[in-house]
Amino acid sequence: MKTVLAVHNYYQHRGGEDAVFERETELLERHGHKVVRHIVHNDVIGDRKSFLVALQATWNRQAYADLRKVIRSLHPDVVHIHNFFPLISPAVYFAAHAEGASVIQTLHNYRLLCPNGLLFRSEQVCESCLTRLVKWPSVHYACYRGSAFASGAVALMDAVHLGLRTWHRRTDALIALSEFSKRKFIEGGLPEHLLFVKPNFVDLADPECGVATPYKREGALYVGRLSGEKGVRFLVKAWDNVRAPLRVIGTGPLASELRARAVAHVSFLQQVPAEDVYKEMRTALFLVFPSLCYENMSLVLVEAFAMGLPVIASNIGGISEIVENGRSGILFAPGNRRDFQDAVNWAFAHPDEMIHMGYEARRVYETRFSAELNYRQLVTIYDTALRNRAQSNFM
Repeated sequence: MKTVLAVHNYYQHRGGEDAVFERETELLERHGHKVVRHIVHNDVIGDRKSFLVALQATWNRQAYADLRKVIRSLHPDVVHIHNFFPLISPAVYFAAHAEGASVIQTLHNYRLLCPNGLLFRSEQVCESCLTRLVKWPSVHYACYRGSAFASGAVALMDAVHLGLRTWHRRTDALIALSEFSKRKFIEGGLPEHLLFVKPNFVDLADPECGVATPYKREGALYVGRLSGEKGVRFLVKAWDNVRAPLRVIGTGPLASELRARAVAHVSFLQQVPAEDVYKEMRTALFLVFPSLCYENMSLVLVEAFAMGLPVIASNIGGISEIVENGRSGILFAPGNRRDFQDAVNWAFAHPDEMIHMGYEARRVYETRFSAELNYRQLVTIYDTALRNRAQSNFM
């Protein structure tokens, strides 16, 4: 069994990347691997000067020294990095490489190509920085945290390490979460021969998670962050002409605006425990997923499928790799109000067909997104990364 050093920089506001890191490390331990977690948390940023954090995003000397000590002591087979930004920095690659460890990076977002990590600006997809060595547009538009200075710091990190070819020379495998995102990473200059596709997964073996439950399905459900790239403004406006209930679960910067704007049959729930989210998924007729950005690999979609819940989703990014139109859900043109309303109204008028799509969604989960399948994919990538490191050391 392999020893894995799992590296992750937690965000201030918990998100899908944090959940994936926890689920994946637990999965490895369940299969007998020794997993050591090296984690930091962005909560400490409040105690540091912002300019220092910005400078360290390119190279954190202390993180480099700490990680070399950990790796030298542990002798891991692989160092699996989930998020290094901003406190750990790409110094982790050099530390692992210096100690002869095999390095894997999961590409949870587009940060290596776009300072805000989303390829999204002003309520629409933006690829202005995608193929540039220096991401000047991000600085001009203050794409990261609304700050030109902060955006410049991330742009500097990207430029330095693209210039040094860090991703080519200091990694042995890069994990993209969809074929779509893999193509974008290649277009942005990452090494194609090191890119592998492994989606996120959900480990929901309990029969309660399936469609064979006593619950009656009714109404629509949205689960996710209440922010512009998720299309929630579009969703609430479009729901004006839908005479059916919509339950919204999530928090984010647009929460107050959406509550003030929503019609009476749209109800809001704050962030709730996972088991309550799953109960809502088991009682909804369908999930709405109106994203306007290039979704990398949404856990919410996989969770919905595990619950036998079909999805009405924007046909953008890698979403169509998950949702098959007319079989496990309905796809609509992103941002197209009429197309969305037609899909929603059809779904409410055909509940039996939607329940049948839910059975298909559950089948897709079982055959593509289960924990056991994901584990086999992950260790195959580890084995390939180890061979790549061995060949590199030999050469």
